Amino acid sequence: MKTTTAMPVKIDAAGFNAYVISDTLSKMVYVCAIIRSGFYNESPDATDHESGINHLFEHVLLNAWRKCNKKQCALFWNNHSANYNGSTHMQYVEYHITGLDSETADMVDYITQIINNPHFDAKIIEAEKAAVLNELKIVQNNPTHKLYHALYSCVYSDRSGLRNETNIQMQIDNLKRITVADIVEYHKRYYTSENITFFFAGNITKSAVISALTRNMTRKRGLDNRGCSAVTIDGDKVLIPSFRAISSNVAGRAGRNTNTNFPIFIKNPEAKNTTFAIILPVFQPSPPDIVSTHHFYLFEGIIGVELNLLLRTKNKLVYGVGVQSYLSTNGNMIVITGSCIDKNVMRILNMCLHYMVEHQHPQHRVPEKIIHAEKGRFAMAEYRQTRTAIQNIAYYQSFFTMYARMNGSVPLAELKVPFVSPEQMLCDIESASATDMRKMFQSTDISKAVYGYIGKHKQ
Repeated sequence: MKTTTAMPVKIDAAGFNAYVISDTLSKMVYVCAIIRSGFYNESPDATDHESGINHLFEHVLLNAWRKCNKKQCALFWNNHSANYNGSTHMQYVEYHITGLDSETADMVDYITQIINNPHFDAKIIEAEKAAVLNELKIVQNNPTHKLYHALYSCVYSDRSGLRNETNIQMQIDNLKRITVADIVEYHKRYYTSENITFFFAGNITKSAVISALTRNMTRKRGLDNRGCSAVTIDGDKVLIPSFRAISSNVAGRAGRNTNTNFPIFIKNPEAKNTTFAIILPVFQPSPPDIVSTHHFYLFEGIIGVELNLLLRTKNKLVYGVGVQSYLSTNGNMIVITGSCIDKNVMRILNMCLHYMVEHQHPQHRVPEKIIHAEKGRFAMAEYRQTRTAIQNIAYYQSFFTMYARMNGSVPLAELKVPFVSPEQMLCDIESASATDMRKMFQSTDISKAVYGYIGKHKQ
């Protein structure tokens, strides 16, 4: 298929990588910085004292531009035609701003300066602690976070930062202890040349990007396993079994779970129904194969279609089931979630696991009609797009972060990203066969499944 989507141009300026899609006819400009930091990097010494620092750091850095004069940067940007934000993820943090091209100079200066030369102010840090606390309390108000923390404590038993991404109370407690010195030290440790990549799009030229990076950026160099056990979730002790605790024969063949540690149950006395989740590890080629990765997206979609057909359409057990895929250097996963009437949860969990086991049989084939229809849904989503330069860079930035997650040991500055256009992605998906899907099912290690539910009563 002929590529019609503009591909990003890679440049290297002042020792920093950047990707640019220029459109001189556009009236908009987009600037973004991706940092290889995130929950994965927190508390590498397994002390847990850093858990949550990236979320606070993201808030602080968005207000660390000297031009804001030790005040909230919203006071500046509310008077300009631009929108800015940040987000913290498992393996990266993102800072971005989009605005009219008349704001280009300030937007570029803002992103590059907060990344390279931030101004940390104690009052701003305290103000952002309050903002982060409010965010965390919103999450804490939803008891389901306890279920996810219990499950991820199994999945990431050997990585403190990832395990504590869902440990809301620990992050709240750590907020009180984080100091200005901690913030400064964290910036020195992770916001280094090899950990940073920039993205630019819209009415900005390659030469303007090179000039900005050369002017504003300074090259900087930066500075064990534990088993699963009992953890405390908001004051309640919950038994967390080993990630390898389930026998490979459990998953529904006998119609019931024979491992007494699973499913994990979290009690919520106020619950009106039961919420469940299943996490399934899927093993893929290493180094990552881009075509197989695109097949993985199709695999996710097919599981969603078939489970909704099974659990809702045929058996009326749920309103709907959500299926998401997560790909990273820490392991690829399929996560199945949903809600149901309390008494149905064990039946649903067994049906989901039995579905996965059944699809691993050498003679089982996903119906061609299901595969064809799901391929068509991907095509529909792409055909609805009318991509501007900024929409194009968003697609390639997403591809970049996906590839970076799957190659977590490689510094961003050394990452050789084999960008694939949206058109080529559709070709890759279109090439997937029923045999490819069966291989995906067979790569799912059901013996390492982690699952549980939260509700009023244990079933």
